[in-house]
Amino acid sequence: MFCVRRAAQRVQQASARAFSSVPKPQGPWQAYLALLERSPLPTKVVTSAGIAGLGDITCQTVFEDHPFDAKRFAIFTTLGGVYIAPTLHVWYGFLNRAIAGTAKTAVAKRLVLDQFVFAPTFMASFFAVLTATNDSEVPVTDRIRSKISTDWWDAVKTNWVVWIPAQFCNFGLVPPPLQVLFSNVVGLFWNAYMSYISYKPAPKEITEETK
Repeated sequence: MFCVRRAAQRVQQASARAFSSVPKPQGPWQAYLALLERSPLPTKVVTSAGIAGLGDITCQTVFEDHPFDAKRFAIFTTLGGVYIAPTLHVWYGFLNRAIAGTAKTAVAKRLVLDQFVFAPTFMASFFAVLTATNDSEVPVTDRIRSKISTDWWDAVKTNWVVWIPAQFCNFGLVPPPLQVLFSNVVGLFWNAYMSYISYKPAPKEITEETK
């Protein structure tokens, strides 16, 4: 009898191990986290592109009154994926390595670097890249100079209103692998604003000077 009981116990243990090794069904959030862990940068690229595209759709359909511009949507979406996501991926990785932890002093240091060093620089570079993709008879250097001188400071000030509290929460509460996602979620509304300000018509005097 003892041998029979031992054999039965072993069968039960083997069955339990077999069932525990069967992958459990994943919900969308768990599947996303698994993708983020397995392929962090490609996942962030796709996520950022999608949210940038949604931001531009929101801007064009809600805040502007003109036929939908598919080319503009494609450009803004592409830049969200190939420019914004990799830049933030590298930057947040650097911040979390250079100033690790969730203590208030560490969060404050990351916030200062992010908002007063990185953000103004990134804003100017984004305006430059996006402006360069637009068709115009005006020389690209003139358009970039005009765009930055006209809209950069307003965008930076608006950025501080939105992103200082958002990034305080991001750096203090959100795990590092999810920080780009958090930024992208807040960025859904921010991208609508950026789409609007990025595609504002060039100042009249600039276009007239080139005629």
